[in-house]
Amino acid sequence: MPGGQSVAARLRSGLGVCCIVTGNLALISAARSRDRLDDLHVSLKTYTGRLSDLQSRYDYSSAGVIHKQIERIRADINQQYSKVEASLDGMAENLESVLVNQANIEKILKDKLGLDWDKIRDAWAAYKRGERSFGDLLKGALKELGKRDIRKIIEAIAGGLL
Repeated sequence: MPGGQSVAARLRSGLGVCCIVTGNLALISAARSRDRLDDLHVSLKTYTGRLSDLQSRYDYSSAGVIHKQIERIRADINQQYSKVEASLDGMAENLESVLVNQANIEKILKDKLGLDWDKIRDAWAAYKRGERSFGDLLKGALKELGKRDIRKIIEAIAGGLL
């Protein structure tokens, strides 16, 4: 993994904020679809049981109605699975975007901070290795660089993600 961090660590970091927000929306959508799928599977099981019961009683006209309902439920299940897959694809794309942009953030920081970059280079390297949290990085940078340059760091990171 680039930067020596796991995907989970990157998502927990401050650099993953945009991805987390978008990812959370995708997760909520996937969770709703999953809940809907659970409901549909219960309905499918119920209707399948009814269909078997009706067929055993030779009530084919009612069985035909139940069969149509089962087909609608199966179509809805397929649609919900497609939504879950689309949500997961969206999350994967967002994560890729964050990881690609994170590789560019160091260059952006060097450009924005100029000679001040050297003051936080070690802290940045520790952050990339996962030895330091994003909050700790900002606190250390605040002490070393002051408020003006902290804004530059935040702008560089936000600009790298957006």
